[in-house]
Amino acid sequence: MPWTDAKNLAQGARIVKAVRRANTGLIVDPIHFDRAGESPDTLRALPAEWFGYVQFCAAPADKPADLQTLLYQARCERMIPGEGGIDLTGILRALPDDLPLSIECPLESWAQSVNALTRAKRLREATLAVLDGAYASH
Repeated sequence: MPWTDAKNLAQGARIVKAVRRANTGLIVDPIHFDRAGESPDTLRALPAEWFGYVQFCAAPADKPADLQTLLYQARCERMIPGEGGIDLTGILRALPDDLPLSIECPLESWAQSVNALTRAKRLREATLAVLDGAYASH
């Protein structure tokens, strides 16, 4: 997460490598990955066993200009997978195929007008569509 002490994948990878523990690894979250300026190529360069799971969401392509907006997007207003400007397909294709995936998509404004079951179904459908596209020719 760009606002923490481990701001990007390289810093996280250095920590995992230095710790040398089987129960240590990296979690890829597309919004933090993108906001740190990473590319799928950086994922491919790391050992597959370092990845524990993927948190899944989308976000606008334009990166926030200030910390307050960055934090608000990350904590309150992500986007439905497939509807943002992050290269989710590229991220998925760069990671091991068997990683668990967790949808993490806080949408404060949507939560005020749509019930949880409807939101969950829509997020599931959108995620499956992205997965189908990512692995159709993979």
